[in-house]
Amino acid sequence: MSDLNLPKKRKMQINAALWKRITAFLIDFVIIVFISSPLFSAVGNSFLQQTQTDFFSTINKVSMQVNNNPDLVAKLNIVNFLFMIIAFLYFTFLEYKINQTPGKMILNLNVKSTKKKKKISFWQAAVRNLFLLINFIIIIDIFYYLFKGDRLSDVLAKTKIIEVISA
Repeated sequence: MSDLNLPKKRKMQINAALWKRITAFLIDFVIIVFISSPLFSAVGNSFLQQTQTDFFSTINKVSMQVNNNPDLVAKLNIVNFLFMIIAFLYFTFLEYKINQTPGKMILNLNVKSTKKKKKISFWQAAVRNLFLLINFIIIIDIFYYLFKGDRLSDVLAKTKIIEVISA
């Protein structure tokens, strides 16, 4: 077959839509929960009996045990801290190595440096995901996005999330 002299596909890069960013984050969050599930089950099995109860009974039982057990509160704080570390490492490593996470891959999103080079550095990936480690700063990041259209962590890291569209 002869080569057809067709024009090559062009790729456009646009700022990612908020709904795509949120959807990608939720997909990644499910993956992180799956990765972290041994932590949750280890702590959960230490204070819940293996009886089958409905959801509200389980929540009530957990609430009563948390209120009456300072050791359990300490364990839950450790699990929360480890979960945040896992999330931070997940996002930082994947965005540094391949410029996207599985959630971003599904939605054709990439992390791009606003500096001249396209690939982000490890430090840019770390700075943009630092807000995952500190819960209350996430709220600042969300409000900054609502008013400025960019995450504060992206501005500090000099990165942005782009969508690649084949034209």
